[in-house]
Amino acid sequence: MVNYRDAWRAVPFGRGYINTLIVAITVTVGQVLTSSLAAYAFARLSFPGRDKLFLGYLGTMMIPGAVTMIPVFILLRKLPEVLNWVFHTDFWSTPLYLDLT
Repeated sequence: MVNYRDAWRAVPFGRGYINTLIVAITVTVGQVLTSSLAAYAFARLSFPGRDKLFLGYLGTMMIPGAVTMIPVFILLRKLPEVLNWVFHTDFWSTPLYLDLT
């Protein structure tokens, strides 16, 4: 029991928990909002290419997350290099340390 208390005090788990809640709630609200708008557009509006766009939307939803995990990791790993090249800076590859105490 003492080990749990020591681990809880050694690392700021409370702050990590709050950060996780903020990210989870924000992503959930954003997904519900954008999915509702897309559902309305597909259900009520008629525009050229709607059926093909809808099939593409469904097709991307059917790809398992495990299939895209490594490509997404590679893209995110290379993102700082690309941003440095685009903006001609080294801002994105320097570590940022925030002291919030």
